[in-house]
Amino acid sequence: MKKIIILLLGLCALFSINACNTSTTEIGFKQAAAGETKIVRTGMPMSGDTLHKATINALKARKWTILDAGNPIKASLYHGGQEAKLSIFVENDTITFDTKGSKIGDKPYVPIRHLNSLYKVILSNHYRLAK
Repeated sequence: MKKIIILLLGLCALFSINACNTSTTEIGFKQAAAGETKIVRTGMPMSGDTLHKATINALKARKWTILDAGNPIKASLYHGGQEAKLSIFVENDTITFDTKGSKIGDKPYVPIRHLNSLYKVILSNHYRLAK
């Protein structure tokens, strides 16, 4: 009986995890359909060259292909049927991610999970570059 309960709890946890990922993807589809492809982060704890370097390092760490390291930075990522494209503009303490052109199959979307992960790495790179 205990094994069955543990198995059922494990299955519930698995479905919960999948539900979170699905809803994030659905939000990304809705944002793209509404033309909301830009995400702006202001008040970064770094600015200018440091923010640009931290962003380039984060893209490399997350295995994005950097197409242009200028400003805007152009990058792409192909993973699990997703084609994520980014144009990243860095100015002062603000970073703007434009995801126009990103899609899953032939359906446009905003790669929210990829952006959140990238943002966390940019912040951690800041602390390494500040040393």
